Amino acid sequence: MIANNNNTTPVSSSEFDDLMASIGYFEPNPTIAIAVSGGADSMALLFLADNWAKAHNGEVIALTVNHNIRNEAESEAQQVYQWCKDLRIKQYILPWEHINKPITAIQKNAREARYQILTDHCKKHNILHLLTAHHNDDQIETMFFRLARGSGLSGLSAMPLQTIISGVRILRPLLTTSKTRLIATLQSYKQDWIEDPSNQNIDYGRVMIRKKLSETDNNENLKIRASYAINRLSCFRNILENKIASEMTNVINIYQAGYAIIDLSKFYDIKKTIGEQILSALIQTLNGEYYPPRNEKISNLYKDLNIKKSKLKRSIGGLLFEVTPEQKLLVYREEKAIENPVHIKNGELISWDNRFLATWFSDGICPDFLIIRSLGSDGFSQISKNSLRLLKNSIPKRIIRTIPSLWLLEELISAPHIGYMKKNNSAPFINCDIKFYPTKPLAGSSFFVMNK
Repeated sequence: MIANNNNTTPVSSSEFDDLMASIGYFEPNPTIAIAVSGGADSMALLFLADNWAKAHNGEVIALTVNHNIRNEAESEAQQVYQWCKDLRIKQYILPWEHINKPITAIQKNAREARYQILTDHCKKHNILHLLTAHHNDDQIETMFFRLARGSGLSGLSAMPLQTIISGVRILRPLLTTSKTRLIATLQSYKQDWIEDPSNQNIDYGRVMIRKKLSETDNNENLKIRASYAINRLSCFRNILENKIASEMTNVINIYQAGYAIIDLSKFYDIKKTIGEQILSALIQTLNGEYYPPRNEKISNLYKDLNIKKSKLKRSIGGLLFEVTPEQKLLVYREEKAIENPVHIKNGELISWDNRFLATWFSDGICPDFLIIRSLGSDGFSQISKNSLRLLKNSIPKRIIRTIPSLWLLEELISAPHIGYMKKNNSAPFINCDIKFYPTKPLAGSSFFVMNK
């Protein structure tokens, strides 16, 4: 979808509802955090998201980072606080605490600090979704900025609708919407906004690109062409990812319990470059990390696999790679690398181990919280006593101990991936849902390989 940059009509609630629907999964009564600087883009997003949340029986929370770089930063944050108060929206001012102001790569350092501060707050308050106001004009500037820095296909083919940082979903619903429409949206609500003077400072690379674009003859036509180029590059990237994915479907089965099995008899026939990319992508999907291991680790793993060591057992990136006598490669989470137990309240949706979305709910009397953790040896023992038949399913025994499970103190309540639910006085009222939802889907944003 290419934005119409000449369109100055406000974004309607129904249109924004479609944009949010294109992102995917939200729990009932969602809590959504919004990164709000006070600029036109983020203020427009705040109004749109607030309407959307109310229509879905949820709420939005505004988060404003005070970078403590400009003298006006504190008063601007307070202005956003007052606007949110008038709108009856909760708002938190989050300071960037640094001893010395950054003097080099200021925007880059501020951007990285901002994401860290925002996601830390979200994790602390069990907020899964964080919306940012990146729009179509930002996409265009990013493409030219990365082009100037020599980026390849992936870098030039636009920001994704969502990424996951520290277990928080960073969502960008406005990527196909032009800035002019966001300003028109804000004007329709008769809402003021803050103009950041640093957006006029051409010492910053992105600001220079923005200025050059604005000075170009037929600027709107250039934006349309750039949007078209971004979409085409995204298509080319998807074609490449799908080529790799077609090989993956041949050799990999990936399961909802968070592990995979590779058929080595077929994997050996794949070219080295494709095989290494498959291993790299699989590691990112199963370990929940945003960045893959170093290339030399992937190359060494590929080399060892192709020597056909029947007893290979290797640890990389918090995963175990184990070759079975049937020439299958089991890839599963190391118990010691799994996230510590986390409390989860009734109706709350959390990201756990950067790989699973978990929730439980009850309409009756229930505990204040349950605990989500790996099944472990003690969970395996409880199932052995109560439902031994469930351990004879398709999940290899060495992997069962790593699957997610819900506990009430020391009592195992549920291990949904093998169909276990404790049936006694403490558990009949509890329903739970734990979905495999990794930071990076296997083969990139265009494709998600899943077996069962």
